[in-house]
Amino acid sequence: MRTFLLSFFLTLFTSQALAQKPQLVLPIGHTKTVYDAKFIELDGETFVLTGSSDNTAKLWNLQGEEIVNFKGHVHEINTVDFYEKEGIVLTSSADSTMMLWDLTGKKIRTINPDEDVYKAKFAQDGKFIYTQDDGLGVLSKWDFNGKKLTRIPLI
Repeated sequence: MRTFLLSFFLTLFTSQALAQKPQLVLPIGHTKTVYDAKFIELDGETFVLTGSSDNTAKLWNLQGEEIVNFKGHVHEINTVDFYEKEGIVLTSSADSTMMLWDLTGKKIRTINPDEDVYKAKFAQDGKFIYTQDDGLGVLSKWDFNGKKLTRIPLI
């Protein structure tokens, strides 16, 4: 009788286990709010660069596939920008840093400005970075080494 019951439960358990289809669930994309996005062109193909409150920036193709993950900030990323000629990504964060990255996701440099940075963008010629602070009404111009060249109070 024991053998019969054991055999019955093993058969029932095995058939139930085989009827289930295992699924692998992986997190996809940003895990929190996206604060900034920019369309960029690389070799005639369009991509999207995003910055998020999950402290990362990502590069996506238009099929929604993540191409590169830029990870290094300790707080949310407020802005992203791209200088096409040199292939450099710029991120600015609530951790009061700006970071420059290559297109493989390798950090080139961290810039630690002496003021909070809310927005950061490359100059049109790519030679400088312009920043806007968070609430003080100040625009600043920086070189790629983090030296402040100009500070313009707006208020």
